Amino acid sequence: MVAAYRQSSAIRYSLYANDQLVTYYGRVIYFFLHTFRQSTRMFAYVQRYKATDHSVSMADVRPGKIVGLDGEGCKEVVCVTALDAGVGVMTSAGVRYLINRSPILHDPDGK
Repeated sequence: MVAAYRQSSAIRYSLYANDQLVTYYGRVIYFFLHTFRQSTRMFAYVQRYKATDHSVSMADVRPGKIVGLDGEGCKEVVCVTALDAGVGVMTSAGVRYLINRSPILHDPDGK
């Protein structure tokens, strides 16, 4: 018998770093609203994952499809507009992988 579980808080998100859109993976710890000058925005407090993309070494698998979870990184606050997709977590031979069903989106303007 194989133990299986679903982690519904695992996500893929994108942020700009040095004028480039960078993809990150993590887990939502909680969502919250912030109001400033009569404008309310929703944010997510996220535990970032350290991840390695194993898709690049596999034939006919698009980048970002199978990503190894190498541990946890920093915690950060991101706007919910940065969240791209929920991702699945799979464990095989003691190694955890993040499985993406949706493609990674790229900004057509290159930003």
